[in-house]
Amino acid sequence: MSEMTVKLPPDLAQFVEAKVAAGGFDSPESVVAQALSLMAEIDRQIESPDADERAFQQAAWKEGIESGSAGVLDFEALKREARRRLAG
Repeated sequence: MSEMTVKLPPDLAQFVEAKVAAGGFDSPESVVAQALSLMAEIDRQIESPDADERAFQQAAWKEGIESGSAGVLDFEALKREARRRLAG
């Protein structure tokens, strides 16, 4: 593994520290590594949107199915809420 020193603006440094403090990451390095991995994935999707988009959609579909039922959707209530928001 290569070693690199990176200077972050205070708000990003606090964000990284908060992620580590919350217990989701072992170190600041792991936070930055995960962020860069996500950036690389986005770049791959931009470069090859068809295959990556299909994989993303399949994963999202599976996640939705596995999350369980959202319950019964009340379309009349949904329309009332949409109209209320548009009016006001």
